[in-house]
Amino acid sequence: MQDTTVIIQDREQKQDTGLAESGNMRAGEFTQSNNKIDYDIIEDIYTFMTNDNEFYRRNYFPVVDEFQNKGTTEKMMPMIDIAVEQYFKKFKVPARIENAINDEDKKVLMGKIIEIEKANKDV
Repeated sequence: MQDTTVIIQDREQKQDTGLAESGNMRAGEFTQSNNKIDYDIIEDIYTFMTNDNEFYRRNYFPVVDEFQNKGTTEKMMPMIDIAVEQYFKKFKVPARIENAINDEDKKVLMGKIIEIEKANKDV
């Protein structure tokens, strides 16, 4: 039987202090989350609506199809509300929905959908 010798590096173990390493963190920073979203959330939700297969089949397509055939938009805002909820849940957005997107943003999203779908219908 052969004797094996392993060299072990002797390292001093350091405590992982993470974000509080500088010692300048305030107690409020532990309880308050960063609610700032640094991307175009309207565009991102629209992309989610059109690229998520399940959402598209169950929600987006039926509402848009009704809009294209009958010209009615009454089901669009409820669909957008569902999209926002699913988007925040699926992507674990740290901000609260009411702090990140308001009714005006939802109207902008609805206008974008209408504009795009009118153009698609003409093609």
